[in-house]
Amino acid sequence: MFSSYERLLAKIDAHLRTLNALGCPAGCDRCCRVSFTLFPVEALHLHTAFLRLPEKVRGRVLDKRTDGPGEECLFLLDHRCVLYQDRPVLCRTHGYPFLGRGGDGPDGWQLAPGCEHAGGVDPAPAGREAGRLSALLLDPVNEMLVAVNRLFLAQAGLPGTSLDHRIPVADIPLLRLRGDRGHASL
Repeated sequence: MFSSYERLLAKIDAHLRTLNALGCPAGCDRCCRVSFTLFPVEALHLHTAFLRLPEKVRGRVLDKRTDGPGEECLFLLDHRCVLYQDRPVLCRTHGYPFLGRGGDGPDGWQLAPGCEHAGGVDPAPAGREAGRLSALLLDPVNEMLVAVNRLFLAQAGLPGTSLDHRIPVADIPLLRLRGDRGHASL
């Protein structure tokens, strides 16, 4: 069920490797201190990865969840993401320079330079071809993610689920496809 999503992640990772190296300082977790939601395909993929964690690590995540809403992601333990290899699109792309619609620039485009804590990300580095921008095009990534989510919902037998249905990251450890009492469900 996750093959299309995993192919999308692989394409995003390959593209990000062509951009300027993002040099996050060791132990930096500034981008992990936000609350956000995910499409069902991302949430269930992350839930599956959570279930593969050692029991002790899962327990720490669940303890963190029961401590109440915090300022950081549940999966951030000791300043490290315990699900880093399986992190969702937002986490993979956060900090990179990106170009997206909705800005004040020419034709409504906006260039965001990326994380200021990553060692000076430059979206138009010297040594690149003239006129070539080294940034992530955010709109096509989001469009592909929506399409993959739609396919996942159909394959999972959830076609009636709204396409804008989002799941809070804090609910991911308790996800179930079928509503079980006491668990978050789709």
